[in-house]
Amino acid sequence: MYHEMKRKKQALTEERCIEILKSSSYGVLSLCDGDGEPYGVPLNFVWHEGKVYFHCAHAGHKIDAAEATGRASFCVVDKSDIVTEEYTTYFRSVIVSGKIAQAADETVRQAAMTAMVRRLTPEDIKDKAGDIAGGICRANVLELTPEHITGKESLDMMNARVK
Repeated sequence: MYHEMKRKKQALTEERCIEILKSSSYGVLSLCDGDGEPYGVPLNFVWHEGKVYFHCAHAGHKIDAAEATGRASFCVVDKSDIVTEEYTTYFRSVIVSGKIAQAADETVRQAAMTAMVRRLTPEDIKDKAGDIAGGICRANVLELTPEHITGKESLDMMNARVK
């Protein structure tokens, strides 16, 4: 069950949230392991075809935790500027919650890894086809299927954008 945002007028539209996900490359994946212990890990990611993808090893705490519940939350902070003279922070962030699993389909994994390389190294990737293919053999890909996406920004930023 997802809680309703308390400060609704600070909510970003889903379209704006997706724009932020498409332009960002770093966030924190939050999971709970089999013992109920929380685990948050900063990761590179890519928003691709309506899902969030992460590359990782084939074994480890992240995989164990993802498999324990099949649920995850992922947070991206798009902006965070402390404004000391106003005793506030100008912020913008997005949270994606949903189901997480290893992407088993080779075509999906390849597309996700290619999208990630394009996102993280925007120069021409034609010369990197071999690197991507080789990386897929070594890397694992986690796929977060969103069930809930929320975004929020400070009132100061919202008001400045509306003017």
